[in-house]
Amino acid sequence: MLIISNFSDYYDGVASSGIDTTIRYHRETSTIKAQTTFYINHLPNSLMGQDFDAILASYRQDFDRSAIEKSSCEFQILGFCGIHIVTARVGQQHYFGEDILNCDWSTKKNYGKCTVRQTVTDLIQQFHGKPDNTIFQQFKTPLFLVPLLSSEHRTPQKLETLQAPFKLNPNLKDLQFQKYKDAYSTFQDIQSYISGILGITTPKTVELSDRSKIIKAGFDPKISFRKGKQLPH
Repeated sequence: MLIISNFSDYYDGVASSGIDTTIRYHRETSTIKAQTTFYINHLPNSLMGQDFDAILASYRQDFDRSAIEKSSCEFQILGFCGIHIVTARVGQQHYFGEDILNCDWSTKKNYGKCTVRQTVTDLIQQFHGKPDNTIFQQFKTPLFLVPLLSSEHRTPQKLETLQAPFKLNPNLKDLQFQKYKDAYSTFQDIQSYISGILGITTPKTVELSDRSKIIKAGFDPKISFRKGKQLPH
């Protein structure tokens, strides 16, 4: 796979072992807003119309007020080659899937109808590892990143016209994705997804022989244009 990009990522070095130039990944990062109800339809009811990031950040255990203010929390969905991955940034650290539960979410304080830890658990179970190629094929990309929107975007009045900000082709190194998947596996997964599901490849150029070129042009290969005699077979 030939990567065409203006930034480097942690899996780029794998290409040094050999490049298939018929598979090209134009890795240009951009942010677009797309109208979709996919995430709304899958969100736990207890999250609707509430500021998910801010409330969960304040409900972590063993945090005093100053620590809460210093440690922000952000939940996102990383689309990776047809799979939806739940990722959370707590402070400067990124967590994925079940590892998010290693943070000390409160088992006593309620968030909606259940505890904070149960809410996070439900979120992971509903999203993490679920396959769906719809958005990938719509944007023609193997990677995207979309936040779980806060209350201002999820109020009932705005559900019909939700425009979720999708970041296409994000830098996985910035997300510390190497903690979740090694460089070789990441490179191979992206290459296979582009060539297989997305079908983005460049046909190989085949050099034709002189005889084949004559036949393709519609002439008789047995006759020379200049001397009128047969050409060698």
